[in-house]
Amino acid sequence: MRIKIMIGNIEDWFLVDTGFNGDLIVKTEIFDEIRTKPSDGGEVCVAKDLCFSALQKIVSIE
Repeated sequence: MRIKIMIGNIEDWFLVDTGFNGDLIVKTEIFDEIRTKPSDGGEVCVAKDLCFSALQKIVSIE
């Protein structure tokens, strides 16, 4: 699902990935602009044997 939302100081179109419990997956450029300290996001697996360590930023959306 694609929605236009405000995250902190950024308003843009975002993809809500329902396969990740509704988390927003964003490009690195947008992630870097969000003014919140990152924390460990655990592992994100995109295929059975293809997992990555992730960072997360917890923010409110409007």
